[in-house]
Amino acid sequence: MKLTRRGECALLGLIYLVKKGKDSMSHVGEVAEAFNLPQKLLAQVFYSMARGSLLKSYRGRGGGFTLALPAEEITVRDVIEAVQGKPVIYHCVAGDGEVCSAFTKCSVQEVLNRLQEHTMDTLGGITLDNLAEGMVFK
Repeated sequence: MKLTRRGECALLGLIYLVKKGKDSMSHVGEVAEAFNLPQKLLAQVFYSMARGSLLKSYRGRGGGFTLALPAEEITVRDVIEAVQGKPVIYHCVAGDGEVCSAFTKCSVQEVLNRLQEHTMDTLGGITLDNLAEGMVFK
């Protein structure tokens, strides 16, 4: 699994919203400037998260984005899946994970499946609230 630029932008943008406060509304430009991120990319990421029910989007004067759920209910896994799809640790070259063309039992696949489950459990156990606690803006 690799955290893409979109994934990084999503996490930083959401942490910014958490730090601003639960009822605070922020514009994409404001968030992009805070982290020196490309505004166009961040806008695409924010609209993806709005479609994925992580953000609420408000149009017009005074509009912007807010969290759709409390920060303690949004996990890193939720964020990554919203902007990158389901993370995959590995892709077996000898089969599709269900049927192997080389082995009837594969210890490599078993180990990597456990790693996948552990990674997903770990990402699902870290909330935006947890991440934001350790962040201090300059």
